[in-house]
Amino acid sequence: MVTFTPATPEDLSAAPDSAALLEPPIVVSDALRARHALLKWLPLQRYPWRAAGSRLDMVVSKESRNRANRIMNAFIKTTEREGWIWSGEVGAPTVVTVDGVEIKIKIRELRVAKKVKNAPGDWREYTRILEWTGDICISIDDWQARGTQTKWRDTPKVRLKTMLRKVVIGIREVALILKQAREKREAENQRRKAAWKEWEAVERERKEVERKQQALVSIASEWGKVETLRRFLKSASDRIEHLPGSKRLPALEWLRWAQAQADAIDPLHGDWTWIPEIDNADFK
Repeated sequence: MVTFTPATPEDLSAAPDSAALLEPPIVVSDALRARHALLKWLPLQRYPWRAAGSRLDMVVSKESRNRANRIMNAFIKTTEREGWIWSGEVGAPTVVTVDGVEIKIKIRELRVAKKVKNAPGDWREYTRILEWTGDICISIDDWQARGTQTKWRDTPKVRLKTMLRKVVIGIREVALILKQAREKREAENQRRKAAWKEWEAVERERKEVERKQQALVSIASEWGKVETLRRFLKSASDRIEHLPGSKRLPALEWLRWAQAQADAIDPLHGDWTWIPEIDNADFK
């Protein structure tokens, strides 16, 4: 969730005058001239059977369309001169990029629900219908902008065309909030990645120590088997001494062979090639 830091006295003293932010005003002409590309009426290329539409995400009545177009034409052209970048396609969200932050913008004519009495005999006494009010609203479609103003609309006393500069200020404020939220997310992602890499390094070290410990146990187990074999051969040697002459010679030959095999499989008897498998020099 986005957190907001209260303004300090230094911030307030350094902030520009609120009246200065409203200059120069955005003037909406009485006639729609030099229509912006986003306002040009185009058919939906992918779905030609649908109604035509503009590249702007705007839903208004036929009666309010001209006024909404004039307001947005002036608003988009003015903000583009100030560095904003507008983009949109038919049937897709309208996006304005402000200081590197993408913000979704909607233009809607407000509607109100009214009850209409049904004809006699209808099982419902009333039907609820939505009626256009003629009031136009510009809004920001982003949940992260909660906590600040995201809608500007016509009111009985103030019409939308007179408050467009306030809309600019509001969108810039939202862009700053979203940018701070994005930077916070990026910093958090970097922290998580660093923590993950650290955990992976510790886990690799733990597994390597565990592997070497298992190798050590395996070598010790082999040595234990050889010790058992040597005790067996020692007992066999004692018994061979008491064998008749005809059996003693073959038995001695077998004993020499068995002792050589015991030496061959004794891990402490050879060149100790197994040392790297359990070397703990890296884990002091």
